Amino acid sequence: MLWIGLLLCMLKVCAVDAQQQCVVCAAGTYKVDNANSPCSSSPEGYWIGTTGATLLAQATICRPNSMSFSGSSAAAACICKSGYYEQDLATCTACALGTYKVANASVSTCSACAAFSTTVVTGAKLASDCLCSPGYTGVPGSCVQSAAGTYKSAAGSAVGDACPANSGSLAGSVALTDCKCNSGFTGNDGGPCSATPAGWYKVGSAAAMQCVANSTSPAGSTAATACLCLAGYSGAPPGACTACGVGRYKEGTNNNACVNCPANSFSTASVATSALNCTACRSSSTTVGVTGISSPNDCKCDAGYYTLNMNTQTATCLQCVTGKFAVQGVAACSNCGAGQYAAAGSTSSGACVDCTAGKYSNVNQSQCDSCPANSNSPAASAVQTSCTCNAGAWPQNNVGLNGVPCTLCPAGTYKPASGPQICTPFTNNVFSSAVGSTSAGTGIACPGNSACPDASVSVGDCLWLPGYYGLTGAITSTAAQSAACVAGTFRTTAAQAGDGCTNCTANSWSNVTAKTDSTCFSCGSNSISPSGSASSAACLCSAGFGLKF
Repeated sequence: MLWIGLLLCMLKVCAVDAQQQCVVCAAGTYKVDNANSPCSSSPEGYWIGTTGATLLAQATICRPNSMSFSGSSAAAACICKSGYYEQDLATCTACALGTYKVANASVSTCSACAAFSTTVVTGAKLASDCLCSPGYTGVPGSCVQSAAGTYKSAAGSAVGDACPANSGSLAGSVALTDCKCNSGFTGNDGGPCSATPAGWYKVGSAAAMQCVANSTSPAGSTAATACLCLAGYSGAPPGACTACGVGRYKEGTNNNACVNCPANSFSTASVATSALNCTACRSSSTTVGVTGISSPNDCKCDAGYYTLNMNTQTATCLQCVTGKFAVQGVAACSNCGAGQYAAAGSTSSGACVDCTAGKYSNVNQSQCDSCPANSNSPAASAVQTSCTCNAGAWPQNNVGLNGVPCTLCPAGTYKPASGPQICTPFTNNVFSSAVGSTSAGTGIACPGNSACPDASVSVGDCLWLPGYYGLTGAITSTAAQSAACVAGTFRTTAAQAGDGCTNCTANSWSNVTAKTDSTCFSCGSNSISPSGSASSAACLCSAGFGLKF
């Protein structure tokens, strides 16, 4: 058989094996030249299904959108590329939008992108080819709807574009035309949107409507209720707006009711727009409490005034003098009773009143006189001696007398009740800088471990008690702090300075704190101690003396 192998090699369809024999090229390989060399593998994307192939042209190319590995020997070795799936046994179809395929493999499906995401081209190969769908933003796996008032037409992670001014959209909108003009604005979907003019309104997509007569609305109004009656008219659009009529007015553009002209005025205009359109009655005349008057003839002289020609429009109204009163319509004023007073122009006997507290009046006076300074009196007082000094004040120059000028209690004193008595000093280490104090409770206590004299007026009057010294120096505020003199020291007097306590003298000691006297215990004969010693243990036998045990 050796000669047959040699013949095949001559025909270039075999290769030399390990025993120097020529063997036929296997399926998936080929050999072009006459040579003692191995067969070559078919290239990627091709397959050779026969043995003994002598030309690369004998290789069959894989079907579109598929691939094979080098040396493939059958059509089945051709598998769909990444981005393509096996639709049937003969076709590799591109993955649809919203899907992808990573591997080279003949599988029947592509993987779907995460919720609310898609691909922008068919045949996607990677999960990273998935982008948030139009109307959604973020990254795949966490895509959320684009916000209301925006739209997003392209896939990707960007946020939506804002709708044009005066328009809005639902969340997740995908096109500019999803932006609709807001109520009160008109225009095409996607804008521009312009406000309905003043005096008109527009509800949703309906046509703009004009407000009823004698009313108007702001530009961009969205409902008939935005229409408001003009000044001088009242109503509730879409109902009618009607003129206020004589004796009435209405200010501003609103749906308020018309208002009567106030008492003591009138108006003859049927469309009055302000209280200024109401004309005041003649001087010292009134409408007797009636409002909405439409004629000057209804103005009458006020109470407290009189005239002999009551029904004459041009008559002068004269005021009652002090001490007299007049009700409306009388021809003369009446006198107040004895012991009372009334102001000029008083309108009834009730205007004749007793003096108020703090005032007094003698018989037949037309006014009350005020009590002297810092004093008061009961209501209806008839004499000046009814005036007594207030709490916190005293008759400095006339102690014990009423009806005299009173002076505020000086700083450091107080007076809790009214009367002619003198002021009382603050005591118990309390001071006050206020004048006119009315209670012992208004004083301020000295800092702890300090004291002040009676009638003290400032914290500077407070002195540290014997046995204490100031940690913060002199006492300048109630927050000042002190400390007790330590053992071995003492302080016998009160003082402002915060320079410490005095030491016990040398050869003496004291174990008492807050010590207020200068007497310290002696160390005894033939012993010594330094000054400020705090115990007997500080006493040492003098040189030449020993401790007896």
